Amino acid sequence: MSLEDNIVDLVKIQNIFNYRLTELHWFYSPFHFMDSKVSFEKINRMKNDNRKQVLVLDRNIFSRLINVVSKGKTDEGSTQDIAILIAWSALNNVEIMPYYALNEFAEGTNCEMAAQREYNIFKKIFTDITLLEWLAMALGIEKENKTLIEFEQSIEEIETVFYNTSTDYLSNYAAMLHLASILLAEKEQITKFKKYFEWFYNNLKVSRYTEVYVCRLLLSNKGYKEPKKIHGKNMDEAVKGCQNQARDLSYLTQLSIDRWPIEQYEPILVTDDQMLGDIFVNGCFNKEAIREFERNIKTSSKKISEWVSELLVNHKEVVVDDYKAYCKEVIEQELDLFRNVFKSKNGLLDN
Repeated sequence: MSLEDNIVDLVKIQNIFNYRLTELHWFYSPFHFMDSKVSFEKINRMKNDNRKQVLVLDRNIFSRLINVVSKGKTDEGSTQDIAILIAWSALNNVEIMPYYALNEFAEGTNCEMAAQREYNIFKKIFTDITLLEWLAMALGIEKENKTLIEFEQSIEEIETVFYNTSTDYLSNYAAMLHLASILLAEKEQITKFKKYFEWFYNNLKVSRYTEVYVCRLLLSNKGYKEPKKIHGKNMDEAVKGCQNQARDLSYLTQLSIDRWPIEQYEPILVTDDQMLGDIFVNGCFNKEAIREFERNIKTSSKKISEWVSELLVNHKEVVVDDYKAYCKEVIEQELDLFRNVFKSKNGLLDN
């Protein structure tokens, strides 16, 4: 069957795409994708919504897209699934925003030009590769992309700078280092909760997404994981695990409805990390996310509620002249604390 025969019934094609995207659980947003399900009903509501929907790809999904257009296929996951995502966005007139994924790449590689080269490839995904080609891959007619886009070695004009270490990342990095220290040093659930949040509220600007993550982690919610490698023997790998978790949380902080003009836009996080998506949709409108813990704890909920109320009443937001510089200082303190806790846990302290 030819591609032309396949695209006659766009409704059928949309159904195929909606079903697969629902299976993947890739979409998370404040208004239309709280449950990550994709359907015609939601698409119709989107079209009647005054907000403009924008797909915000996380680094993993964006990397797969870059591989599909530059190498022909993705090294991870499914080439067809990436094609479905791109074709779906085109058919429904939903823009794709690459900024945060490129920012993470530039910051992680310490290289602005590497991100610029990816950006120049991204800009050509619909100009050099036609919608018919994307549909051919999305429908499984073609297994690989045959119109490869080459990386440009030199960039004459830079439109947007991506190499920028955000305060959101730095703040979350400090928060994850302290969390890792608490998780290693303390055994009792309520002690972990109190010690962590007392420090968090006194030392950093509070993010509802960080609160949701920590509360649900301490509650042992299904699918919630600690920063990677913190229970291993390699401290550098443990620190890297904290950095990676901080980068994920900083995505959400930057997509906050407090930052985006929600009367005009709806950011749709596209990620295959279901924990990240769960944090996002459960933090969007949750102004007292810290209360996730007391609502779900099995014992002492009243005492915890009273403790949290007092913490909230007495809370004063951190006010400093340069929050970025302040966060860097906190990170150094927390790195020292984590190193000591990590070495003690592994019996590596000097005599």
